[in-house]
Amino acid sequence: MNMNQMKDFSDLESVSVFDEWQQLRHTSKRSIPRASEFGKEIGLEDALSSIALLGVVGSKGKGTAAVYASAALAASGSRIGTITSPGVTSNRDRVRINGKVFTDAQYQVMLERVVKARRRLEAPSAESGYLSPSGLYMLSGLLTIAEAGCSAAVVEAGIGGRSDELSLLPLDGLMVTEIFNEHAEVLGPTVVDIAKNKLGILADRTKFVVSLPQSSAVKEVVERSCAEHGTDLIWVDGTTIVSPDIRYPPGLNRLNAIAGVRAGCRLSEIISGVAPSVDRLRNVVKSVNYPGRLSTHMAGDHQVVVDSAISRNGLTTALVYAKSYFGHEPETVFVSVPRNKDFDGFVEELRGVAAKKVFVNMAQSHLPYPAKNEWPWDWIELTGIGTVLSTGDALVIGTATFSAHVLQLLNAQVESIFDPSATARA
Repeated sequence: MNMNQMKDFSDLESVSVFDEWQQLRHTSKRSIPRASEFGKEIGLEDALSSIALLGVVGSKGKGTAAVYASAALAASGSRIGTITSPGVTSNRDRVRINGKVFTDAQYQVMLERVVKARRRLEAPSAESGYLSPSGLYMLSGLLTIAEAGCSAAVVEAGIGGRSDELSLLPLDGLMVTEIFNEHAEVLGPTVVDIAKNKLGILADRTKFVVSLPQSSAVKEVVERSCAEHGTDLIWVDGTTIVSPDIRYPPGLNRLNAIAGVRAGCRLSEIISGVAPSVDRLRNVVKSVNYPGRLSTHMAGDHQVVVDSAISRNGLTTALVYAKSYFGHEPETVFVSVPRNKDFDGFVEELRGVAAKKVFVNMAQSHLPYPAKNEWPWDWIELTGIGTVLSTGDALVIGTATFSAHVLQLLNAQVESIFDPSATARA
């Protein structure tokens, strides 16, 4: 069964998870104290007392790191929960157990629990702030994961660290993907401020940090934060070999995947005293299917590469990969990035690309999308992409929300993102 065949919970999602955000997002901000009260209402602290927690922060690549860490932990035989933000194609797939989305029953109970707990809280206001959707999925999802008997959970931050609901969790480990000057208006203004926010969730109980290479300024923040709490610091780069013959994804996400496997193995050692066997690790990691990260699909008779890159460097990598995969330059490049991402970098990079270049406008997005006259080439609305997607081999690139929409059109399989029982024949 694929996601399109599952029960539609959009109305329940709206009244349970998105209600406060919809009411107050223009006049207030997310409230961590309010999220803490919500956690108490659902009894989360007691539920998490027997679960090891691995958090993920960074500016990009957190989802990939979380998925590969989960796969590595599952290879040890543990039952693993995973929470990513956003989901691959929908809100439903933000929360998983052993790589699979919640059952209809689990998901309905989770959402109804949110409604009941929120009723016991004081009504939100501009002064109190709102319960963020990503935070509600994180906290309520973790309770469901705990009830399912998971021994560990990997949790991706929504935005930041200290300013995110991840700061409410007793983390045993932390992964840090590359940190750069993103969301500066919320976490900044400088990259050092952003790094301090993301590393601000470290505590004395956090046993290790696995970090990708960072700029000198960010590296100093990482090292100082770990030293303050006596936390082991493990640096991961392209030379890191967790285990031979492991298949990692192409492009910029390779390092994020390596970091995830390294962190998953380290947490497995903490939980059980041993890392997963080489064979089990290789087979389960090989089974990872995480669409939207240089993933390949068919649209009619034509091939499509979908990537969630939002930087010029990511676009360059995706163009190279698409050319290699197609055996020729993509015939069309569909782009959807808001103004506060690397929109200008996309425009400059694409000036030298011969493919047809189409901007896909997401008119209903809360993000600041550019005006039509800022894009030098073709322009369509999101509602029109379904009719043009199958007209040639194409690269589709942009925000996770955009790639999620396209993956839905392509009927991408997202119900399961890895197989914990995979064997060498998988």
